[in-house]
Amino acid sequence: MQMMTFSVAPLDQGMSFKAKAYQALRQAITQMDIYGGPSEIRLDERQ
Repeated sequence: MQMMTFSVAPLDQGMSFKAKAYQALRQAITQMDIYGGPSEIRLDERQ
């Protein structure tokens, strides 16, 4: 009886959900134009 051989490559796991969420949030925040609006930028002065 002849024995067959074959090779198995690991599957690509890709990015985790946590990494995808972090990347999406980071991209959204860095693409925001916070200085382009007509209103004055004010800091929250509550204590």
